[in-house]
Amino acid sequence: MKSVKRLSLFSVCFLLLVAVISCRNHSPNANSVTDPTKLSKDLVNITASASSTTPGKLPKMVFTDTAFDFGNIKDGDKVTHVFMFKNEGEGDLVITGAAAGCSCTTPTYPHGVKHAGDTGTISVTFDSSNKQGKIIKRITVSSNNVPPYKFLTITANVQPSNN
Repeated sequence: MKSVKRLSLFSVCFLLLVAVISCRNHSPNANSVTDPTKLSKDLVNITASASSTTPGKLPKMVFTDTAFDFGNIKDGDKVTHVFMFKNEGEGDLVITGAAAGCSCTTPTYPHGVKHAGDTGTISVTFDSSNKQGKIIKRITVSSNNVPPYKFLTITANVQPSNN
């Protein structure tokens, strides 16, 4: 009877261990971010410069617009829109990245520190080659802002070229 109890206890412990191990993240690089909604809240703790380490003073990235419609464009056109923003917070703003979902959309962002009151731009270029119809592209901007990401959207109606 003792061996049955030991076997049962061993089986329960083994099942618990398997359950705990199977709940862990086994991705090859658990620190990589492929989904912008999964960005770490630790981005808020980036020390932008030695002169601005006062706790509680956070940046606030505010865009004048977050969406732009290019209207009708032709297949093969390359169009660019510049999104303007301002750091309306009290802390230093550091943009850590800007990414689009495909290679046809290329964002360019400023590197370095944007102090309180500073303005900046994020330029987005869309290459309509081999595209047709209504196109919607989303750009994810990550920073030490709270929340740590902002979304910009461009749209266009790509029409066939006359070639």
